[in-house]
Amino acid sequence: MIKFLISRVSLLDITNESASINGSNKETLNEAYNNFKRTVGTFDTLVTCRDYANKIYQLVDSNYNSLVSNIEYCYSTSLKGWISTNEIRFMNPFNENLYDEYDMIFTQSVSRVIENECRSLIVKNKSKVVIMPNQNVWSTKINESIIVEPGSSLVGTGTDGHKLQLKQGIKIQGLPLYVLFNNEPISTETFLADLLKQPDFTKSDYLIIYYNPELQGWVFDERLYGNNITDELKKKIEKLKKKS
Repeated sequence: MIKFLISRVSLLDITNESASINGSNKETLNEAYNNFKRTVGTFDTLVTCRDYANKIYQLVDSNYNSLVSNIEYCYSTSLKGWISTNEIRFMNPFNENLYDEYDMIFTQSVSRVIENECRSLIVKNKSKVVIMPNQNVWSTKINESIIVEPGSSLVGTGTDGHKLQLKQGIKIQGLPLYVLFNNEPISTETFLADLLKQPDFTKSDYLIIYYNPELQGWVFDERLYGNNITDELKKKIEKLKKKS
């Protein structure tokens, strides 16, 4: 007998009453499929697609952690990454770290809660992606790269919205980034590499950024002051301020 435990809150059993003998199946594939359709989840009542979806979303592990993401993605073999579509993706139930191989690739405009960690976050095809607040986690860790292709955009809902954590050494491309220098926002476009080498920006494994709607860009949570940066970077910033 094959028994599948769907949820510790609500049980649903899938059984094969005709077990195989000596490696042979008592039921043909078609017979098993027809029996499955006739019995699983219906309990002699009408069950809608939404009932099945709700059951899937209720899946939990032994610690009552959700096993199914409420974020709708599917894997694209051509793009070799996850793209946002109307699909359901199962989370890893074995507590293994799969984020080292996990990419979020957006190919269409969408407003959505995103995963709490990934290898890369990529926005392409002139898509506009709005990151919505997540009631369970306050930020998303990005470990390898964040790339916004020309014509695309990645925005948040405001300074108190969902934040991003950028790992040290991450590749950043096409994302408008600002830093507060003496409480004044300065675009980091021309000195980002120098900024990331500053002592206050290397003391943590991750750098936090948040979205500022007025700037239409992302701002480093870490601030700069005249006494905590190198003279070389200070000169570059002062030069930018004079131009503006």
